[in-house]
Amino acid sequence: GGDDIRLQDRFYEGADSFRGFEVAGVGPRYLQPGTQFSGQRSGQAIGAKLYAIGTAEIKLPLPLPKEYGIRASLFSDFGTVGLVDDGNKLINDNLDLWINPETGLKCVDSPSATCIKPIQDDLSLRVTAGVSVSWDSPFGPVRFDFAKVLRKEDYDRTEGFRFSAGTTF
Repeated sequence: GGDDIRLQDRFYEGADSFRGFEVAGVGPRYLQPGTQFSGQRSGQAIGAKLYAIGTAEIKLPLPLPKEYGIRASLFSDFGTVGLVDDGNKLINDNLDLWINPETGLKCVDSPSATCIKPIQDDLSLRVTAGVSVSWDSPFGPVRFDFAKVLRKEDYDRTEGFRFSAGTTF
C-alpha cells in the first residue's frame, strides 16, 4: 500500500554505477544543522525511490597484443537519482531545521538569504565523462576510471578517480 520505503530498500547510486560520484554520492541527502559546508556539502545519503542511469561508451584501439587483456574506452554516464517519501519531506516544513550554508547554523539563529532545506532532493540530470582502462589480470578484472563531472547538484559528492577490482567465476 501507501507505506514509506525503508532506508535499506532505497537506491544509493554512485561509484561503479555512476562513475564520477562517490559511493551513494548522487541523490537525496539529509543536511544536518550544525555542519559547516566547505567545498562539497556534507550530509547523509538517504536513498531514492527512483533512478535512471545510462552509459555511452566508445572502445579505444590500443597498440598492445590482445592477449594482454588491456582495454580502454571513453565514456559518459548520465541520469537522475531522486524522490524521497512525502513523510521524509515533512522535515522541510520545519523552518527551525533550515541551514545557513556559510555558518552551518540553523537559519533561525543565523538568518541568510541563502538558507537551504535539510532534505535536498532533485531529479535534475547529472552527467559525467571520462576514460576507463581495464585489465583482465590473472587475479581478476581490474579497472581504473578517470571521470570529470559535467553536471551535478551542490550536495552531490564527486570523485575524479576510482580503482576497482573483482573476481570472475
